[in-house]
Amino acid sequence: GAIVTHAMADLPVNVQPIGSEEELRTWLENMIWKHKFNKEEVTAATGLSSEAVDAAIRKYDIRLDNSPVETPADRIVVLPQTGGRFAFLNRYASPQHWIIVSVFSPWQPEDRSQASYLDVELDQIIFNCGLTTETTDKAQRTAPAQKIERPRKMWKELPNGELQITQHIFETGEERITAQANIKPHEKHVIIDIAFTNETTGTLTLSPPSPISPRWIHGVNKISKHDVIQQTPYRAIPDVIENRWIITAWNWSNRMSSCGPGDTRTVKGLISFYEGKDVRNELERLDASKWAEPAKSE
Repeated sequence: GAIVTHAMADLPVNVQPIGSEEELRTWLENMIWKHKFNKEEVTAATGLSSEAVDAAIRKYDIRLDNSPVETPADRIVVLPQTGGRFAFLNRYASPQHWIIVSVFSPWQPEDRSQASYLDVELDQIIFNCGLTTETTDKAQRTAPAQKIERPRKMWKELPNGELQITQHIFETGEERITAQANIKPHEKHVIIDIAFTNETTGTLTLSPPSPISPRWIHGVNKISKHDVIQQTPYRAIPDVIENRWIITAWNWSNRMSSCGPGDTRTVKGLISFYEGKDVRNELERLDASKWAEPAKSE
């Protein structure tokens, strides 16, 4: 299409290119309607010129003031994020850091001028697991700097709002380490599964994932660290509005740390939204729900 062809000519090398007019329209709906990006943020996230962004917004009539209201009643909304706003808030980050997922809060501002969501940085979580194998040198982490070729279309959108991504996080010759992440939304919580598969001749060592830390555009950005409740494996973070909590957890245990040749180990994560006065009772309820156990095969 004319907009994409015109805009992709002189992109910086770190930009995740947009492949078609339809893909451009989908991303604009994601950024403007869902994430409430302004034009400057859209420009940074896509690498498009200001003129190209203006032309696309006019062509598809995608504006903050005409975004659809409806959201699923039975599940939290999770969407891929371009990373543009993440980079604006953290100047060291690339605007095209596209392996971020947004988990939208059930508590959205009434005027819909902003979006309230939590960034889940899958890339950082995966690589911070401290992967080492006997064949890659135990003192060296596998890292994104290996410049593994990654497909341009990263996220697969599955039924019921679920997202899936598969990453080769280490690859040399016929040996590789693969991470497949699934993010499955439910009514008040989201489950993250990250399955590490070791296709090398050495034993893979995993370290505990990084804590999921809320970084909100609206809402939980005025908290005191003293108000956070730590109760292994849970971390409950209060919202600025009384009696609202964001609860995160990983089901990490030592038995998951070793992954032999041909084996797969799965780490499960939780993001839950609780509104009420007894957050510790809610943590007990989450335990009783057995969210951390492997899913039963259908």
